[in-house]
Amino acid sequence: MQAQFKVGDKVKVARKLSQGTYTLLGFDNAWTEGMDRCVGKESTIVEISEWGIYLEDSIYFFPPSCLDLVKAKGGIDWTKPVQTREGQSVEIVLTNARGEYPIMGYIEKAYMLTRWTEGGEYLKADADHPLNLQNIPETKEIWVNIMQNQDGSIFTCTFDSREAAIVGAGDSMSFHGIKILAQQKFTFTSGTFDKE
Repeated sequence: MQAQFKVGDKVKVARKLSQGTYTLLGFDNAWTEGMDRCVGKESTIVEISEWGIYLEDSIYFFPPSCLDLVKAKGGIDWTKPVQTREGQSVEIVLTNARGEYPIMGYIEKAYMLTRWTEGGEYLKADADHPLNLQNIPETKEIWVNIMQNQDGSIFTCTFDSREAAIVGAGDSMSFHGIKILAQQKFTFTSGTFDKE
């Protein structure tokens, strides 16, 4: 595997293979129509193995030569709601003030404006300050295909919509004898973790 990628990287499926096949682990793998639908899309790397690079919301292992690293665009999306690290709501009123702290807003029901850096830091030297900003975690809905390999091992693939999960199931069934065991919808909030 190319060392330029690591798990968690945001990548773009930038190109399909011109030959239509690629070799990993000594096996010739065919580039499928389902992989064609991924070209141009961005995703996050969830696994890197001798089979290739496995992306979130995909059922395919991609060869590294098809992927480009997507550069980070900064931590906070100022067009979406924000809160302090402690969960206090913040109303942003200005994002282009002069100086080192161009973000201005009201914390909860305060009457005085508070200022932050472009990255949402209350104090530049304190990355863990409780008044630092973050986007409010979003509730998301995904569809999950629960599948089984020929050797009996079970794995999952996630999709943004039921339609994509159905297409993914069809692609999987024709790919190396994989069986679809179940297809389910999950709703979750980013940043929450079950204890058991």
